[in-house]
Amino acid sequence: MRNAATNWRAEVGLGMLAGLLLACQATAQGVPPADEALVADFRAAAEIVLSQDPLTATAMRLEGYDRMIWGEVPVASDRAPELDPRLLVNIRDGRVAPQINNRPRNEIPPEDWAFYQEFSDALVKAFYNPLEAFRKSAEENRNITFAHLYATPDRYRGLVIPVKGRMVMLRRYDPPMPAGQKGVKDLYEGWVFGPTPKAPPFCVVFPVLPPGLEEAEQMRTEVTFYGYFLAKIKYRSGEGDRMTPLLIGPTVVLGEKAARKDEGDTPFAVVILGFVLGGLVTMTLLFLVMSFWFRRGDERIRTTLDRIQNKNNPPLFLNDDAPQAFPATGSEPAGRPPKEDPERN
Repeated sequence: MRNAATNWRAEVGLGMLAGLLLACQATAQGVPPADEALVADFRAAAEIVLSQDPLTATAMRLEGYDRMIWGEVPVASDRAPELDPRLLVNIRDGRVAPQINNRPRNEIPPEDWAFYQEFSDALVKAFYNPLEAFRKSAEENRNITFAHLYATPDRYRGLVIPVKGRMVMLRRYDPPMPAGQKGVKDLYEGWVFGPTPKAPPFCVVFPVLPPGLEEAEQMRTEVTFYGYFLAKIKYRSGEGDRMTPLLIGPTVVLGEKAARKDEGDTPFAVVILGFVLGGLVTMTLLFLVMSFWFRRGDERIRTTLDRIQNKNNPPLFLNDDAPQAFPATGSEPAGRPPKEDPERN
């Protein structure tokens, strides 16, 4: 039995050694970037088998997981698993998220490789660990705001941070190759405005789309997010280049007042039209009120002037002596004795 086990191990070791030689040859000749991960897996497996030491094999297996060579996932617990601190220290802020899927490994700067590996690792851990674990980890950092992450990113890198605000855009992308090989199918990128006034939106990345949420270029959805803070990245907006925190978590939690733009928001043109019509109505009412007010004032002034004029300029004739062009009866005014006729005397 012992000889059979020894022979089996020898055969496997020889096979893996042959594969290791082929992998080394392929690496020397240059392999496509898509095959580099498979070559790394094969070489690492061969080294573990040939080690023939359980402790060494276990240590190498754990090291392979830390370096994202194996397809293993961490065991779920009541807290989010930690990211690799050896990669976190190499991440640099204020840079555009690197794209390295089509670049040879020897041409990738260490800071870009660290970001790529840590980004993929965070996405895998967010995919396989429950949301509640991230929620509990974020509770310890509930007082961390946009200003903290922006001013001192090194201090909070790798921690699970809560973000609550209004999501205004959501897009889907393919996950990076290391995450895709470990079962992650989707990568969703959302932009969330937090409570900090005049601050850029957070960039949140998650692998699971919650029910009731769809991709959209314009939206207004209240969400809560719990994710690893990875870096302060640079992105291009309508106002030029800006920087904002990048976080990676399992998913977003929809708020009670979540509303899509096409369902709850009033179009901008309608809002402008309402302001214009409201302004016209207000001006018309103001004109009518002012016109009525000035008319009343004119009547009071006219009455006052007439009273003053009658007081200072009495009439020239009394009512009885007023001349009449056309007497009504042709007789003498009443109340006076008639004049005597001289012929009758």
